[in-house]
Amino acid sequence: MRRQAFTLIELMIVAIVIALLATLALVQYHQLQERALWDKARTTLLRIYAGEMAYIQENGQAKTLTTGAGPAAWQTLLIDDPESYDGGGGPILVYDITSSGVPENFLATAYYKGFIGTRQTIDEDKVFCASGGGVCNWVRP
Repeated sequence: MRRQAFTLIELMIVAIVIALLATLALVQYHQLQERALWDKARTTLLRIYAGEMAYIQENGQAKTLTTGAGPAAWQTLLIDDPESYDGGGGPILVYDITSSGVPENFLATAYYKGFIGTRQTIDEDKVFCASGGGVCNWVRP
């Protein structure tokens, strides 16, 4: 009587197929995770925009802030501190609000901490800029 068994080649082919499927799933997961992070950044930028507009109406000039300013500073814009933390406790996204020489002008930016490249920006006219590789595409929401 002869025993039926899998050959070594068949087992290796199955292992390769499983590894390929796992790699594809991991890539898709990371892309989805990054897209969710940028969606959160865009929503936060809209909240910063609304807070800045209220602050400008009340004080006549824009507020300059950066991540790490603390919850009390962000409360002046009527929003919670927008820091999002990774597992190690450091912020993943950094938010900066800069003001130009004109009191009502401001630029709020979200970008990865320690990474120069992709960033999202909103200005006082509620115009978004998603930049990557030095190219900025301005769009109104």
